Amino acid sequence: MSRSNHKEIAFRDGTVSVEQGLPLPIVLSPGFYGAFFGFSNTFDSEILFCSCAKTAIRNYIRFRGLDEIRGQSDPERRFILSKETFPQRFVRQLIDMNTPSENTVMDTMKFKDKIWHECNKLTPQHSYCDAMYGGVFEQNYGWYINKQSLEYGVLPVSFKILEDVCPDKVFCSLDIGKKEFSDIYNRLTATELLMAQARNRALQKHIRKIRNVIENEVRVKFGFNKVGEAWASETLLYQIVSEILPGEKMFRHFRPQFLENLELDIFIPSLTMGI
Repeated sequence: MSRSNHKEIAFRDGTVSVEQGLPLPIVLSPGFYGAFFGFSNTFDSEILFCSCAKTAIRNYIRFRGLDEIRGQSDPERRFILSKETFPQRFVRQLIDMNTPSENTVMDTMKFKDKIWHECNKLTPQHSYCDAMYGGVFEQNYGWYINKQSLEYGVLPVSFKILEDVCPDKVFCSLDIGKKEFSDIYNRLTATELLMAQARNRALQKHIRKIRNVIENEVRVKFGFNKVGEAWASETLLYQIVSEILPGEKMFRHFRPQFLENLELDIFIPSLTMGI
């Protein structure tokens, strides 16, 4: 089952939703294929970010310092915290306050512990992407894959790395070392990297393995099995039913005798209901 079939894709700048179950229910989505959600208690209250995003945001700012952003005509994209990666309303507020577009921008941000979906093991209300462009897990949690990528010092899409930050485990299954990878690919422009990804099979293989390490980290945090270990849709179904029926005792992979070795993905005894 793919929950994304029933959810709107968050592709518009300024997307805001009300998501009950989160400590701060007003959720401000980042730009299309972004990374960092903002949260607030009401539509007019200050925008907060989860404390566990701090490392990823610091690394993002470092990447922005290396990026060619001066040529951007849109000030909300040119600002060091781009509306592509952060909620548009937050970026606009910083610009309106004449916040310096430099490394000190984090001093103006407010953080709070355990306020986003990952910390609460809840599924975002919107979809990250269409099924054509990502599997079930990415459709539902793609923002958090990007956040984890940045936390590991890997820039989403281009896969440039911060060599001093990126953990060794990201490269442990590759036949190329972290320094060699950095020396070869970090010097390329974003366009050159995308062209290399399209043509270079070795690079494609490296990126797939790096991405799997990153996605697996996010899967574990949300209570999913790692890539290839089980269907993401099955775990997602369990999470959805748990959200709809909080507190109900549930059995997974339940095999009643009358089904003769067939199994139910989920069985809820109090309701005598199987799925």
